[in-house]
Amino acid sequence: MDKWEQYIVDIKWDDASMRRMLSMRILSYLKRNDLIDVSLDAVNDYKEIVELVFLRNFPWDGGVVDSFVPLKLFSAGRPRWMGQICRMSGECCANRGGARIGIDDIKEILENFGLNRVNDLMKEHSHQFPHVDKLVDIFRGNKKSYSLVELSMLLKEKGAVA
Repeated sequence: MDKWEQYIVDIKWDDASMRRMLSMRILSYLKRNDLIDVSLDAVNDYKEIVELVFLRNFPWDGGVVDSFVPLKLFSAGRPRWMGQICRMSGECCANRGGARIGIDDIKEILENFGLNRVNDLMKEHSHQFPHVDKLVDIFRGNKKSYSLVELSMLLKEKGAVA
């Protein structure tokens, strides 16, 4: 565990990339299931594509925001997790007979989504690090982000590093 700090890499996707991936996933799903006749371009027709399955605006913090905002925030800016939110909230919307996904559909699935995220992390990394569940528990219920110094102190305090 000597010099573990050098292995921390912050991966981020910018909003334009995330929007492009979202519209491409939606468009491919609609085409694959013969749910769309029109020819839309995933890059240039983002708003039209997203509005086929999501309400345009979601109530948020006393105002309204584009549907992309909660998707990005709840998925922690990770495309795969955004896809999971879309699938799960889409199923929720379909089960209630809704025409388009709204914020209530997303809120409804958040607990199961969170459990899936933790399970995914365990499955993905337990072969590399058998105590990944203990590492996840260190962060459960704590801050969303840490400076390098805070992270180092937390891991030392919890006995994860010497």
